[in-house]
Amino acid sequence: MTPTPAAAQRSAARTLRGVLAGALLGAGLGGCSFGSLGPGKVPEPIIDRTPAPTYAALAARYNERCEMLDRLRAPVTLVIESPDEKGGRRTDQVEAFLSFAAPRRLSLRIDKVGQTLALLGSDDARYWWIDVSDTPVAMVGTHGAATPASGGAFGVPVHPLDLVDALGVLPLPEGGATPPPVRRVGPGTLQVEIPPRARGWGVRRIYIDERTARPERIEIVDSGNRIVLTCVLSRYLPVDAERQGGAIASRYVVDVPSQRVRITVSASDPENPGERLREKAFDLRTLLEAYGVRDVVDLDVETGP
Repeated sequence: MTPTPAAAQRSAARTLRGVLAGALLGAGLGGCSFGSLGPGKVPEPIIDRTPAPTYAALAARYNERCEMLDRLRAPVTLVIESPDEKGGRRTDQVEAFLSFAAPRRLSLRIDKVGQTLALLGSDDARYWWIDVSDTPVAMVGTHGAATPASGGAFGVPVHPLDLVDALGVLPLPEGGATPPPVRRVGPGTLQVEIPPRARGWGVRRIYIDERTARPERIEIVDSGNRIVLTCVLSRYLPVDAERQGGAIASRYVVDVPSQRVRITVSASDPENPGERLREKAFDLRTLLEAYGVRDVVDLDVETGP
């Protein structure tokens, strides 16, 4: 039996939770894919021995762009490629609206024909997925208590804040006494490896175009040194015509090898609205009340310490 359009959209929304938990990206917003959809160890990069810039110099250029991306919003289209029940592949498409306020507030509202199907979000302390396609239900956890177990229950093999990182809009951290090394891994491409967030999590690798100081690939690795999520960023667009230099990728390709899922996110007309950005999109209590959600799963309790 062929599923109805509404049923197909609900299925696509659930698939998103299992991949981005929905981000961005939403995962977020990429070009060609680096690597295959199969799991495995991170390959050893081919190192270019030409002297690389210092971390401080690279971070200064990278972070200058990020300063103009503290608030964002954009309509987005998500194309989800995933395994089907017969061993083949299926493709679903949904429309969504992305909102972001640095450093941790994220909202991805997934709609179809004026109807909201699901919302992925986070604030400074919590992250959530709200499914309103059938009986409203929410899954909620806190950033500080997130573990690989709670990430698995949420549907993604990464720390919830890694989904925000995949947007490529957050500044590189301060280097401190021992800054991360900067390596050349290809012509004009630099790699920076950010330490794990906490015990049990892996590193984040950011591949940066040396000419523009923009991220072109973000790679999340687990504690066993396996790639669990990649996001390839491309087609940069300015978000503020008056402030030159601030640009965000308008196309992202997100691969989750363990689930054999790829999500291509395309954004149109991204902008930095400044104080005009609606804060209600990041208010969990307001969202639960607005969508009549009474069933809330506490991921911190369900998965334990």
